[in-house]
Amino acid sequence: MVGVTQQELKELINYYGYSSKEDEIIQRCTEWYNNYRFNKNVTHTIYNSDMILYYLESLINTNNEPEELIDVNVRTDYAKFSIYYWLNNINLFIYFILQKI
Repeated sequence: MVGVTQQELKELINYYGYSSKEDEIIQRCTEWYNNYRFNKNVTHTIYNSDMILYYLESLINTNNEPEELIDVNVRTDYAKFSIYYWLNNINLFIYFILQKI
């Protein structure tokens, strides 16, 4: 599963019996988990499937949204990405210095 469309999210919300909270859930999930595109020409965005499942799991198990809106496991992944970004910038810097030499 790569992503969830808004229609699929609505279907999940209704399937698990939260249709009375659909607007609230859609709004919160849109703020936190939407806006992924795999092509710049796509006319719609998708929700992060891992985060949607994390959110829904909390709703189902506790009847509340998660206390932390980002799963701790994903937060670790974001930290790894920041290291890769930093390393890439260092490599670019070294590359430009070497070009000048």
